[in-house]
Amino acid sequence: MKAKGKIVIVESSELIRSGLISLINQKIANVSVFWYPSLSDFFKSGKEGNDLLIISPLALREDEQKVVKQQLSPQIAKRVIALFSGNYPNNLLRYYDDVINIYEHSDQIINKIFKLIEKNDLESSQEQGDLSEREKEVLEAVALGKPNKEIADILNISIHTVMTHRKNITKKLGITSISGLTVYAIINKIIDVSKLKG
Repeated sequence: MKAKGKIVIVESSELIRSGLISLINQKIANVSVFWYPSLSDFFKSGKEGNDLLIISPLALREDEQKVVKQQLSPQIAKRVIALFSGNYPNNLLRYYDDVINIYEHSDQIINKIFKLIEKNDLESSQEQGDLSEREKEVLEAVALGKPNKEIADILNISIHTVMTHRKNITKKLGITSISGLTVYAIINKIIDVSKLKG
């Protein structure tokens, strides 16, 4: 199977963690797998842009269960899979996008992981597909810190048209701040980080 993405595994058991990493590396091409022994270690790493977080909920306290999904913005991890080694309480399922039981067949585990990564890719392409080419050009200029007048001159359009494009971009993406738009432009490869002012 081929999929692009970054997977983070939060699991204290080295045996389970190593087995899962080995399975993913054998079955799915082009993914990077990182691991942390605890959720706090993962948060301390500051690692963002992950497609999938696989975590053992049994290692979390009840109050942490609710926090996991709330603290994980799409920039940190787009999807979260619960990793269990037996029966699990059904009420925990609402906090996760899917559940893996370590006793499942390896093909079932890989299919769940692959489907969620594919779902991320589809959503990303749909989101970016919502922006027209002109809107992407305006977004790039905004991310570079250019004022409306300069954007209008560069793109040979009126200031009113620039403002309309900015309004449409904000509405489509649900992002209002320039820093948020810049992060979106970087993540979706609309702008190269090297073009940003230091």
